[in-house]
Amino acid sequence: MAEKTYSESELVPVYVFDESSVHFECVFKHLCALHGLGWEWITTVTSTQLVEGAGNCLDIYRKTLMISSLTSEIEEIIDEFVKEFMLGNVADATEKMRISEADLKQLYWMYSHFVLAEEHCADYISLFVKKMWDAKNDHERKVAEEKILKIAKSLYVIRLERKKLFSEFLEKINGKSTGSDRGDSGK
Repeated sequence: MAEKTYSESELVPVYVFDESSVHFECVFKHLCALHGLGWEWITTVTSTQLVEGAGNCLDIYRKTLMISSLTSEIEEIIDEFVKEFMLGNVADATEKMRISEADLKQLYWMYSHFVLAEEHCADYISLFVKKMWDAKNDHERKVAEEKILKIAKSLYVIRLERKKLFSEFLEKINGKSTGSDRGDSGK
């Protein structure tokens, strides 16, 4: 099957999210997290190791190829999972919001990054919890506690935005939206 450009893929939107797909959101979240972590590993870890190794790192090169291959396969797994449990075919005549293959790919990447941002916030909270327990005085403890609360607030907002990204599709197909507020002539 030949690769399609984003524009070519947009010409044939054929899917709609099923409102019952919310039951599968947790699995979708974890699959997207795996996908995001794979690409992050390559961009932040192995790419740095390859450059710093100045070409003398066949093992890192092999690891990079393996992680890239695995991450691509995870995207295929996400695609199959979404098509099996979260999407339905849609006829052009329906008033439901349609989503194309290209839209799905972008959704996976956006959702992945939201999940990673949440996990980074949780990691930072863990860092400051350790600092709080290791504090030598009340001032250090108070600073760490304030950081924990600020990061927790950010984590909460990021999570809400991730949930909004997903739920906006579901709201559209549940009839809470009209074609006039989509801004795209019903597409």
